[in-house]
Amino acid sequence: MAVKGVPVHFELAANHGTATPATVYTDVNGFAQTNWTLGSRLAPVQHMDVSARRGDLSEIISSPIGFTAIIDTPITCTTMIDKDGNSYPGLIIGGRCWDTRNLTSTKYGVSGNPPITQVQDSSAWVLASQLGTEAWCNFQSDPAYGVRNGKLYNWYAVNNANVCPVGWHVPTRTEYQAMFDSLGGNAAASKKIKMNVLYPNNASVPDTGWGLATTQPPLDANNISGFSAASVGSRSEISIYSATDYQDTYFWTSSPVNANTAYAVELKRGISSVTFVTRPKGRGYSVRCIKN
Repeated sequence: MAVKGVPVHFELAANHGTATPATVYTDVNGFAQTNWTLGSRLAPVQHMDVSARRGDLSEIISSPIGFTAIIDTPITCTTMIDKDGNSYPGLIIGGRCWDTRNLTSTKYGVSGNPPITQVQDSSAWVLASQLGTEAWCNFQSDPAYGVRNGKLYNWYAVNNANVCPVGWHVPTRTEYQAMFDSLGGNAAASKKIKMNVLYPNNASVPDTGWGLATTQPPLDANNISGFSAASVGSRSEISIYSATDYQDTYFWTSSPVNANTAYAVELKRGISSVTFVTRPKGRGYSVRCIKN
């Protein structure tokens, strides 16, 4: 049975806004309402307690109840610039700001511009893997590939928190998965993040498409997300480069599996889903950054 005239109190913590009026008496239907003006965006989650009280101010059973408001703060997405002066356009995907080019920096993103160690020699690459030391290289030891397609980094370089410029970081497995989920899941995301250009035709520095022939555009790529994942190959921990027929690409995550392996994102030509794989930390893979 509805009870008229019961005092209902609306209480908010500091910076969680105001309730006007703060006390309302129930109407003939037993309802009470107020206007909640949210507080500062510095408090992105705000809470209001509502309680009904007797004349002696003691709370009635089942009181109070709580309401929560979450403020959706606008995302600022900017161009990322590394210490070599290379620029990387930023793009919002799944509510986060991602860079849309493979990292090609030769320096860590902190003051002093400390270099990331370049290792092209095969025996030195294997040694870096065995010792767990940082390394980057150009695919097939060709600088033209590095300029166009980005460098290949082992995970020991990725594990340095400064491999991305200040304000950016290498995504975790969870952050990559959230992006894939925002695109409809791993199967749908695979097509939406791959570049959709033709397969190369005797170019000195081939294009980075996923097609099967010069005249056949890739069937499993449309890049409607704008992420622009290119098929650029990789380098194994024993210094073997993948084939140059553009069948795959890998992106390191910052998430380790154990002392010797870490998670990577795997994209393959003709495979209709993006997957996470466990790979040795000494392998050379592409790197993307996400804004903090």
